[in-house]
Parts: sequence; C-alpha cells; structure tokens
Amino acid sequence: LVSYVKEFGNARVPQKFAKNPALGRWVDRQRINYRRFQYGHTSCGIAADQIQRLSSIGFEWNEHNINVANTATVNCRARKLPCETVSILKEWLFSPEHFSQPYPNATERALLMKQTGINERQLKDWFRNAPRRIWKKKFQEMNHVAGLKMNIN
Repeated sequence: LVSYVKEFGNARVPQKFAKNPALGRWVDRQRINYRRFQYGHTSCGIAADQIQRLSSIGFEWNEHNINVANTATVNCRARKLPCETVSILKEWLFSPEHFSQPYPNATERALLMKQTGINERQLKDWFRNAPRRIWKKKFQEMNHVAGLKMNIN
C-alpha cells in the first residue's frame, strides 16, 4: 500500500488493480472488515487503530469513490446502512404513533432524511424492505417467547 501511495500519490486502490491483484484483494478485504466494524461485528478482522492508520494515509474505504479508469469492472454490491441510521429508522417504525401506518409521509420522509443523511431512494427502499424483515423477526421472537411461556405453565 505504501508503494502504491508513493507511485500514485494517494491510497485509493481499486479493488481490481491489474498491476497488483493481491493488493486489490487485500484492499477489498480491509473494506469489508471496515464495514463489519461499522456495523458492530465483534470479530470483524480489523481494529480501530488499524482503521486510523489506514485513514491517516488516505485509504479510501468506499470503492465507489475511486476513479476506476484502469479497472475493467467495478464490484457493485448492495450497501447496508450504518447502524446509527438503522437505529433512527427503527425508532420511528416502532413508535406507537406509526405502528398502524409504518410508512412515512412526505414531511416525515424529509425529517428522516435530514436526521439520517440518506437520500429519498435509500429511505423508500428501507421502508419497502426492512419492515417486512423486522416485523417477521419480531413476530417470530414473540411467538418463541409465547411458546416458552406456554411450556412453562
């Protein structure tokens, strides 16, 4: 990575770096580990001090911010939202006033976008997909707990 910085003047290594594929794979692994770290995974393969050291030399954590002129393809995996953003959205979703109507109106969407920093498409996608998964998981948990209570009595 240091050699790359010396040669190119930055640490914005593309994932598919033709000149050094091993460096590209290593960089991709660091980015994956960083995302896992952001989402609170305890065994994410990267520590805060490593993140700080890589950031200090200008390491680019998001491959979509990289000029990919010398790469044939770019990996376009779906992105998860940061934990803080999801917490804000879940708090809104689980609030009593939104329980019967779990989709925000235009005013609420504007407020949520301001609070979370995500765009309208991301917000709409989250509210289209996440409530089904979240509610399904909640109902499964509730049924499991109810089943345990039933077995205890």
